[in-house]
Parts: sequence; structure tokens; C-alpha cells
Amino acid sequence: MITDPSPASLRSDTHEFGLRWHPQCVVCAPDNARGLGLKFATRNDGSVESCFDCSAALEGYPHQLHGGMIALLLDGAMTNCLFAHGHVGVTGELRIRYHHPVRTSRVSSVRAWIDRSRPPLHVMAARLVQDGEVMASASAKFMARPRRAPQRTCGTPKREGARTFARDLLRRALGRNRASARSA
Repeated sequence: MITDPSPASLRSDTHEFGLRWHPQCVVCAPDNARGLGLKFATRNDGSVESCFDCSAALEGYPHQLHGGMIALLLDGAMTNCLFAHGHVGVTGELRIRYHHPVRTSRVSSVRAWIDRSRPPLHVMAARLVQDGEVMASASAKFMARPRRAPQRTCGTPKREGARTFARDLLRRALGRNRASARSA
């Protein structure tokens, strides 16, 4: 099943949907005092977009946005695009291409869209643009989020069960995609 990117299939409550699933997100949660608080707008083509002021406080090398911040912005945009389509997923693979340094003290925009979707696997793409030029681009594979959160013991998540679940789910989805490609 391919996700329909038509405006009729998009969520009108994307922001509230995201807050329910990750209320303290460093990218988009408005109540995270140390977060970026980005608001993503859904475009007619099904993509999402937000503007970001590249603060000098987030630089790596002088006058350049830290590469980890760029990765954070691209990943956050792709997650919010999934929310716009009514999906909740976790990043299974993220590939980033840094084309040019992103300058601090300038505004940039980040945009993301679904490349293809066959739940539980969603293949996403994103771009960070500054002064009309693509500065970084990304592609990612997201897996549908498990319905239950990992159990906690003494304040520490039991990660092994969640990791095993995610790994098995990814293998099944990738195996299914390889099998359908061979039969085509």
C-alpha cells in the first residue's frame, strides 16, 4: 500500500499528533525549554516545511552550523512528515549528504517528503536550503513505532526487547521488499 500524498489524506492536527507521540522532542516540542520549537507547515504536495534561524550558539566550526544539528533538523522534518500522513515511526537508517557549510546567523528552511511507503517501512527524503541553495540532503528508512513503549526498570528502559523488535521488523520489511523486487 502506497501512502496517498493528496491533501485530502493529510492530517489537519499534525502538531497535536506529534506532541502526543513525542511531547519533549528537541526539534518540535514547544514546551522543551532547550529545544528548537519548530513548527512544520504541510504543503499541498504532502511535504512539510519549517524555517530555522541558524543561531551562532549551535555552530561547530566558526560561523558554520554543527553537522549534528543539520542531521537533527533533517531527521525531525522527516518525522513530522510522517505525522502529517498519520504515521508514527522511528529512524532505522539515516544517510546525509553535506553539500555546503550551513552558515550561522542566517535563516534556512528544511523540507521533507515521503519517497515511498509500504507500512511498516517508510522511505523518506529531506533537504536543508539556505539562500536558495541546497546545503544538505538526506534519505532515511523509518519503521512503524511499536504500539507499546519499552518497559522501564529502575528508571532505565529495557532496550534489548525494543531493539530486537525493531531489528526483526526491519528485516521482515526489507526481506518482503527484496522478494517482491525479485518476482517483478
